[in-house]
Amino acid sequence: MKLFKNFIFSIILLFIFFSNISAETIELRILYMNDFHGFANPYKPLGSDKLIGGVSYLAEILEKLRHKKPSILLSAGDMIQGDNWANLFQGKSVIELMNALEFDEMVVGNHEFDFGQDVLKQRILEARFPILGANVEGLDLLKPYIVKEIAGIKVAIAGIVTEDTPISTHPKNVKGLIFLSPKETVEKIYERIKKQS
Repeated sequence: MKLFKNFIFSIILLFIFFSNISAETIELRILYMNDFHGFANPYKPLGSDKLIGGVSYLAEILEKLRHKKPSILLSAGDMIQGDNWANLFQGKSVIELMNALEFDEMVVGNHEFDFGQDVLKQRILEARFPILGANVEGLDLLKPYIVKEIAGIKVAIAGIVTEDTPISTHPKNVKGLIFLSPKETVEKIYERIKKQS
């Protein structure tokens, strides 16, 4: 349920409009993850001796999926904090991994604020992909949305942070920031994008 909730509310509002009207059908694959929390190593599920998952497995799967059809790779946040490998470097190691995997964008989750705003700003500057937070005021490095063209399709991706973010991290980490209504923010972005199409 948490995964579904994060999917619906943390990120991904895709608004698709065509640059050229065409009868041709184009499939766009949306690759998505959240709540990675820096856990890069494979693990053994309960009752199994077999290691599964891990970033090398993820990289292989991403390459195969991207090769088959036009794709976009998104993150709904909670990526940079959690495992020791991430925490030791305050999320820098995770951003480097995401750069290598060629993420298209990421929305900040509540745990992106856990190292404080100065560290978050540094991680945003290190990322080779946009980091979104349309309903966060006071952190200018966050973009509200991006528009990408993939296989002739213009796709707008808006990043919406959950309403409980200000109380899901230490209050000092979000001091001076304003978290706007997700619903109202989505409506405004939708209207803005509609005018551009």
